[in-house]
Amino acid sequence: LQEALQTDERFCGFLDSPAIGFEVKRKALQAALHGFSAPVRNVMCILTRRQRLELLERIVREFHDHCNQAAGVAEFDVVSARGLEPDERARLKAALSAHAGRSVVLREAVEPKLLCGMIIKDEDEHWDGTLVRRLRAVVANLSGVKVTAGLWTEEGKD
Repeated sequence: LQEALQTDERFCGFLDSPAIGFEVKRKALQAALHGFSAPVRNVMCILTRRQRLELLERIVREFHDHCNQAAGVAEFDVVSARGLEPDERARLKAALSAHAGRSVVLREAVEPKLLCGMIIKDEDEHWDGTLVRRLRAVVANLSGVKVTAGLWTEEGKD
């Protein structure tokens, strides 16, 4: 539902238009959402009537998080320089499960510009073990070092 609303600009424009009465919008929503439960249709009508459709993404995310918590599942975002191998994925899930005390679901993404390593995030924590972060730290440490011309020569002597 959320994806459909994000991709169908005409329907979103229809729902956002102040020129169209709420009853017309309600009927359109009821027809478009006929396969969804009554609570979902009702929430969509409330958000439309109060012109608060921008809250839908947050509502969906919060509901998803609530369901995961109730089911004892922790979700982690993992961004790595390359796709994880099956054995790496299994070891990572086991380590994160031990850390979280729950079963784990990984949402994986590949970002080659990280060069090496990965970033792991959950709702409370963020771990950055990428080569890019380490190189930035080295550069930051070196930026305070003054190098004078007298320290270096062609032969490696002072």
